Amino acid sequence: MLDAVGAPYLYLLESARASSAVPGKGEKTLVLPLHGTALLKVDGDHRAYARQVREKEGPAAVSLHIDDLDNREIVDAWAEEGHEIVSAGDRRDPQFIGRILWMMSSAPRVVSNRLSTAILYASATGADVALYGPDFKLGRNAHADPGRVMRDHWPEFYDPSTSQSVLRKLADAELGKDDMRSPEDLKRLLGWDGSTAGPFFEYWLSGPVTKAQMVLGLKELPEGAHATEAGLSPWHWIRSPFKHLPSALPKLPPLAAAEPIRPGR
Repeated sequence: MLDAVGAPYLYLLESARASSAVPGKGEKTLVLPLHGTALLKVDGDHRAYARQVREKEGPAAVSLHIDDLDNREIVDAWAEEGHEIVSAGDRRDPQFIGRILWMMSSAPRVVSNRLSTAILYASATGADVALYGPDFKLGRNAHADPGRVMRDHWPEFYDPSTSQSVLRKLADAELGKDDMRSPEDLKRLLGWDGSTAGPFFEYWLSGPVTKAQMVLGLKELPEGAHATEAGLSPWHWIRSPFKHLPSALPKLPPLAAAEPIRPGR
């Protein structure tokens, strides 16, 4: 039997609001272009998207994935259109999700060219959201592109006539707002009170082994985002294995929200 506990982001948002650790609303729209991973690269016209955003939103803040910050062509495409470059940093950084919370809380509007968890975060935080722009391709397996599945499952987010209140209800439902648990329940369900070793073995052993089996072709890839990895050489995974293995939980930052990284400052 599985127990729903709600998305971690919702707990952080609740905590940040309770401690007044979130910023006030700014004026710039936040842009979240589709990004790739260590395994999968994105093929898309960032320059065309940057121009389209400038025409519709004016100068915006564009949050680039940590790997995209090293791509001069991508950075220049947005900077040359007058957009501010920001980033949440590396996902292993203990302030990673805090920076996301900061950006979502300070943006009156968040847009992207692909539905993602971040768009759900933005809507649940209270920002208006919109999806438009060039259809970037993720990986080589176009038929397995999860973007098509998302469009079929959540057409409301792609329909500009859908009200923001409806989108917020959908975001809350998808993130499990009604399934949020008390601190005591979380400790018990997640094994933090030492009552069960299951979560420990799942995090440190079962998850990494399953990932390795899928990459090496020893286990069938599930439907969804993992399907885009079909056909990749195991070398794509082996050359950067530590990016896909678990690590010790980081020390909690002093604040629930942290300002985003602003390269060049």
